[in-house]
Amino acid sequence: MQVYTNAKDLTINIFCFHFGERSNMSKPILLLLDDFSGPWTREVIEYAKDIDIALMKVPLTATSMSQPADATWYGPLKVRPRNKWIWTASNAATWGSI
Repeated sequence: MQVYTNAKDLTINIFCFHFGERSNMSKPILLLLDDFSGPWTREVIEYAKDIDIALMKVPLTATSMSQPADATWYGPLKVRPRNKWIWTASNAATWGSI
């Protein structure tokens, strides 16, 4: 079993596995990725160019539209902690009197 200790190596191996030996290597691929730093290292960008993958960042404000799992499954799970955090932050000034 291969264990990856950094996102760069993992990303390159994922690109190699999925796109490195496709039937039509001359046909470019557009790959939309979020702003996570793993895919945006110099080595990953160079490897993507070598195998004719154009990388494009999805705007930060568009991830809920482009990642339905985040919006559908994880979104509702984040509502309660987010509301509690907002309530705590807005009531922090009154805590000193408790």
